[in-house]
Amino acid sequence: MQLENLAVQAAAGDMDAAERLIIGFHDNLMMSIALNGIPVQDRDSIAQDAAIKVLKSLPRYQADQPFLPWLRGIARHLCADYWRTHYREKKRRDQFQRFMAKQWRAHDTDDYENNTDVERLRTCMQELSESQRHLIDLTYVDGHNSDTVAEQTGRTAAAIRKNLQRLREKLADCIRTHKVST
Repeated sequence: MQLENLAVQAAAGDMDAAERLIIGFHDNLMMSIALNGIPVQDRDSIAQDAAIKVLKSLPRYQADQPFLPWLRGIARHLCADYWRTHYREKKRRDQFQRFMAKQWRAHDTDDYENNTDVERLRTCMQELSESQRHLIDLTYVDGHNSDTVAEQTGRTAAAIRKNLQRLREKLADCIRTHKVST
């Protein structure tokens, strides 16, 4: 019942109770995240997001209900979001890497210099800004996920994913429409 009381006090604005609440549920939260199969290197990030979500959601917590199942529900939803995002990122990275592998295979042929797709990609990449090319390199060449790129660039992971989506669309449009001089 202690966590339930701390939750009520924290919801009323008691910051000391909020701190004790977070310390009190930390081990249960980490176990719940681990049981959802989250890789070790990503657990702290999800735990931090869960703690923030718990604190923001405390006004909706019903004190007559057990706290830990409520906490595990929040953690479970964040873990599901993680896996959805991870799957989408992996799928996009794999698609881009397959495309790049195709271009490298074309490079191994005698016709590489005459390959208009390669030339279009090269030209379109040069039309991007340095920061846009850096973002593509970090993600698709170096293989970093959006969380790692976000840390390196000082932006949010969501902003990185959105920028990558826009860059992929921009490159695809450019490759489709770009005229290559012969």
